[in-house]
Amino acid sequence: MNITPMSAPRHLCIALSLTLLPGLAACKKSRETTAPTEETTPAVTSSGAMRPTLPDQVAAPSGLDAAIMVLLGGDAQRAVDQLNQMRVALGEDDETLAARVAVSSWEVIAHCALLLPENGDDLIAEMQSWHARLERAGAAETGSSGWMMALATGVHLKALGDFEASSDHLRTAASADNPWRALAEVWLAEATLNAAYDDNNEKLEHPEKIDEAKPIYARANTHASRDLVRGMALEGLALIAEMKRAPDEACEFAREAKSAYEAAGASEYRLESPNITLEKNRCDES
Repeated sequence: MNITPMSAPRHLCIALSLTLLPGLAACKKSRETTAPTEETTPAVTSSGAMRPTLPDQVAAPSGLDAAIMVLLGGDAQRAVDQLNQMRVALGEDDETLAARVAVSSWEVIAHCALLLPENGDDLIAEMQSWHARLERAGAAETGSSGWMMALATGVHLKALGDFEASSDHLRTAASADNPWRALAEVWLAEATLNAAYDDNNEKLEHPEKIDEAKPIYARANTHASRDLVRGMALEGLALIAEMKRAPDEACEFAREAKSAYEAAGASEYRLESPNITLEKNRCDES
């Protein structure tokens, strides 16, 4: 039973519940040699070493949030194409390091949503290098690139079936002050739920993991500012209620998940799971 990032855990094959338009072209700075200024003078670390410097970082492309919603809405292939174009458009200049981490993180997640996590292996390695450069320079963007790294790495490990390691990274992303905290909690709950089963995803070995996952889904529902993410959290709660043989509770959560998805204009793909729960439990949809 492997919960994927793009679809709420259904059929106990719980996958990834996931998700730019070519964006900002990075501003290329003049390569002419200029006299050192106060702004470009390397800082000295506490050990006396000279801290490397980086130019001011450009913002993430303006279309990134829209592409993420495409991914979360269920069209992972379109999201991969958009994110790839966006990353290529950013180029390889030093001022785009943080933007590349942001875009690449979601590109990795989109590959996982397509059940092709291996396609994100090289990007994970590159992101680690970019983040390390930001960290060494003490860039202001180090914090945001750090939680994006944690989110993408957690999803990547979850797609590879390493649920314990995945949970460690997702817990880091969920504890950080970031706009995708609730989504990190949804995926943390999925990884926790997956860890309840054996390596073949068939036998329930750790039923306590089901109880651990429920409050994480509940926190995600509370923290979610987007209807789509809230629907994913409610979908997870509906699944757990089914597993606990609590049909009335399953019906309630499924109805709420369906309403949240409809409010978000979600695709039929997203509506499929709550609809199955409503039908399976003979729920009154009124």
